[in-house]
Amino acid sequence: MKNSSVGFVQVELRDGSRYFSSQVPKVSDLLNAQVSNWLIENPNSAVFRDSISPAKLYRDQANEMRAMGGTANDVEKLEKQAADPANQSVTNVNYIVQQITVKQENGQRTVSSERASEADAENVLYTVAVGVENGQPQAALRRTLFLVMFVSLLALAIAAYLALRAARAVVQPIEDLVRVADAISMGDLSRPVRAERNDEIGDLAQALERMRLSLDSAMDRLRRRRRS
Repeated sequence: MKNSSVGFVQVELRDGSRYFSSQVPKVSDLLNAQVSNWLIENPNSAVFRDSISPAKLYRDQANEMRAMGGTANDVEKLEKQAADPANQSVTNVNYIVQQITVKQENGQRTVSSERASEADAENVLYTVAVGVENGQPQAALRRTLFLVMFVSLLALAIAAYLALRAARAVVQPIEDLVRVADAISMGDLSRPVRAERNDEIGDLAQALERMRLSLDSAMDRLRRRRRS
């Protein structure tokens, strides 16, 4: 993201796992946590402002480790990092934030510019949050959001195509077997049933073929008896 107006991008999946990237890698962990909390409190588009300090991150980690019963040695290391002059810098961030939510409901996927409610959370596939530096031209924000939207829609189209192909791969062999079974019921025993799969559909095809051969053999014996 260097030399970009995009300050951060966060992708949150349905299971709660997140991918986060920012222009300031040294404070990404702290920024990720603060952005995540802020997004929950501000479900609609807004402006995110904060002061990020590595020293604060180390102090918070030290306090958390102390509360969880961590070793004194580990706590001391974190406190030394917090006191290190190199970590005293403060980064002020000011971002315009836009969220895009991709949901699947009743077999259809939709893209929304708002964060899903708790009642609708089970339908969410993933949420993308983009923070653009406040003060950048609105065109930059629109371009970024258009790109994210385009990628999301492209992913939906690819997923729909793959789902259609997968469904067709299952439905087509079943339709073929239905036609063969219908022909057998009409007395046509000349069409062999090909078992080209090693799954339940293949087992069904083999069963139909055994039935066809058995009926054909029985009909042949009956014809010979009539001639004799």
